[in-house]
Amino acid sequence: MPMIATYSRCNRVGDSFKVFNGMKERDIVSWNTMVSALVQNGLDNEALMLVYEMQKLGVSIDDITITILLSAASNFRDREIGQFKQPLYLFNELRISGLLYPDNYTYPYVFKATGELNMVKEGEKIHAYVSKFGVWFDKYVGNSVMDMYGLFGCGRYDDGVMVYKKMREESDVKPDEATVVSTLSACTALKKLELGKEIHRYIVEEVGFRVIIGNALVDMYCKCGCLMVARQIFDDMPMKNVICWTSMVSGYVNSGQLDEARELFERSPIRDLVLWTTMINGYVQFNRVDDAMDLFRSMQMQRIKPDKYTLVALLTGCAQVGALQQGEWIHDYMKENGIAVTAVVGTALIEMYA
Repeated sequence: MPMIATYSRCNRVGDSFKVFNGMKERDIVSWNTMVSALVQNGLDNEALMLVYEMQKLGVSIDDITITILLSAASNFRDREIGQFKQPLYLFNELRISGLLYPDNYTYPYVFKATGELNMVKEGEKIHAYVSKFGVWFDKYVGNSVMDMYGLFGCGRYDDGVMVYKKMREESDVKPDEATVVSTLSACTALKKLELGKEIHRYIVEEVGFRVIIGNALVDMYCKCGCLMVARQIFDDMPMKNVICWTSMVSGYVNSGQLDEARELFERSPIRDLVLWTTMINGYVQFNRVDDAMDLFRSMQMQRIKPDKYTLVALLTGCAQVGALQQGEWIHDYMKENGIAVTAVVGTALIEMYA
């Protein structure tokens, strides 16, 4: 077993497998070590297949096996592949039958995998179970429940907020950075400004500012209409990434303060496609199509390739003000650069020519 793990840590999983295959007797520890080696080297599908083989040979899996598989499932991004949901179904079957006793080490993997695979019903069942037995009052379990609802998206933001409130009011569990960011996203979507302010105070007192938290606060205050507070946080941040600059520019754009938005846009040390499109869309939104076109030309000089959102914004602007010549120029640009006409871009072109 030590050799399997050693080869795995050196990214020599093939050698790990040779050692594993050469073993005359394999117990659950050796099987788990090999499954873990595959997962650590990104071979999640192979790990799952090995567990199937293990079960065929009559070797019973344990909580360590499940935790390893859940780790693989939580890392898996292609949600169309149903086979990675199997470890979660297996986890529930074994838990209900009394053959598996999960703990505060296992549950965070369970909730992470459930969220990543968008298994809402399974997540609700497991959340109900841990709530019933008080397991979720553990720091890591509580935070992972909150993160799961964040991964489920906008339809479950209320559930995430409820979890956060219970963590603060009914337990000694302190929400961590990931939980705070997820809750701020929920406050942003639900326009819960007062809760957002409460979380802001908690950050100052307990968590401290990091770039990701600063980004979430700036975004929340901007989208709740508190631009002055957002700008103060923005200005006080010693380090800013392009997400933070985009959030602040977007805040000014959405409030119609285009000159302030453009001033900040020009100051940004990094401008990605999203930031360019945000500024262009702002000009279109307020019928300043000439400014949008000038900015688009500057974008081309910087060799930033537009996406469908950039093009739709420009074509929409041309349609709004009847700027057919400029719209034709964009259409010609698309042809010259081999940009495919998607359904949404095609609709914008039809409206522009209509």
